[in-house]
Amino acid sequence: MDERTSNGNRPLREELVQHLVRCMEEQGLTVEAADAPGYRRPRLVKHFGLRSSRLRPDVIAKDGRRSVFGAVKCGSEIGQAHLAGHLEGLASKCRLLVVCIPEAAADEAMDTLFHQAPMPQRQKIRLLRYPKTRWEDIPKSAVRKLHLPDPSTLVHVRDEQADDYY
Repeated sequence: MDERTSNGNRPLREELVQHLVRCMEEQGLTVEAADAPGYRRPRLVKHFGLRSSRLRPDVIAKDGRRSVFGAVKCGSEIGQAHLAGHLEGLASKCRLLVVCIPEAAADEAMDTLFHQAPMPQRQKIRLLRYPKTRWEDIPKSAVRKLHLPDPSTLVHVRDEQADDYY
């Protein structure tokens, strides 16, 4: 199976967008726009004021009044250096960002996104591993690697009543 096509000879990206739309609808979200047939195309995300950015989610859904964005990443997109910044920008503009990736590329995506670059908005990001139908939180092991203290910066505190250091 090539990264450009799936088993049904449909482009993998298109299949991932369709899968993301189905999963969002199953979770009770109202899909307003999607980069898929039958939906209007998502607009560029607005910066503060009237300026448009270069960020465009693949799916825009609503959970009541709050926006939930969906992004599809596959193939060579997963290893790109700017991917973390792109997802960070999208996550800052919505309540929740669901990133759909093929199961085969999940480990590479985790390494690229959460081990190499700090992402302050990562608590808003959920992963949907295709072909699974439920998205999941970022594994705790990926988050912990970002917060391990540098041993050279640890401060030792001495207790006045004890003779040893903590």
